Amino acid sequence: MSTRLQIMGSRIRTARQFRRLTGEQLAEKIGIAVDSLRHIENGVRSPSFQLIERISDILDVSLDYLACLLYTSPSPRDS
Repeated sequence: MSTRLQIMGSRIRTARQFRRLTGEQLAEKIGIAVDSLRHIENGVRSPSFQLIERISDILDVSLDYLACLLYTSPSPRDS
């Protein structure tokens, strides 16, 4: 498990909770199984770029933030 995947998963979970979405709700919105989302949030599975884009759009956070290129939260997205 890479540290970058763990950080990205943690950021997805935090943004999801900030938006008051359950794991089930986000999984449904992005079109994946709840278990797959759990694996992403736990840093076990690496999501595709297209999936990261969908997550970014739904949670209104930047791709840079989710991909660990930014170290502060830009939520809601200002860029």
